[in-house]
Amino acid sequence: MGGRSKPGSEIAEVKKKLRRLADDILAGKVNPYKGSVASQVLGTWLKACDTEIRQTEATVKLRELEEIKLREFEEIRHELREVRELYEDSKQEGKKGNPWASWTN
Repeated sequence: MGGRSKPGSEIAEVKKKLRRLADDILAGKVNPYKGSVASQVLGTWLKACDTEIRQTEATVKLRELEEIKLREFEEIRHELREVRELYEDSKQEGKKGNPWASWTN
């Protein structure tokens, strides 16, 4: 990761190249046909960058969603354990002090 440049700076650099290319074509410094091919290549590169960024964002969102679901699952499991314990405790209490406990079980 340390050796790679930031996608934003690469995109900004390509945008500058496209601007310069357009200026050079309009000024007659670059053959319009060659400029067209170069701009198509740079445009394709930008689309690839966009796809990569979207894929990374989707991966991050999926991980965040999985973490949220796992956290919620753990909370629900803990609450269920507490409810079971309360239920078992109430059954035990009912058997000790409730003469009608045998009718409810």
